[in-house]
Amino acid sequence: MFPGVDGNRVAALAVQSAYGNAGQDCCARSRIAVDRSIYDEFVEAFCRQVHALRVGDPEHPATEVGPSSRGLTANASCGM
Repeated sequence: MFPGVDGNRVAALAVQSAYGNAGQDCCARSRIAVDRSIYDEFVEAFCRQVHALRVGDPEHPATEVGPSSRGLTANASCGM
């Protein structure tokens, strides 16, 4: 992620990419290159959006993330 991009948009795409499959496959979507000058802004936006995810029954229409064998992986990076 480079300076000048829409940080909230990139964070939303990163959250969707990282959590969209609830860990059900082994795609490597866990690393994001972020310019140092906007790192704090990105982490704040990313964690805010991770905390807002609705985790629950995959059959419920409001659920955004279903069950995961390892739980949400943002525990360490987002203080969950």
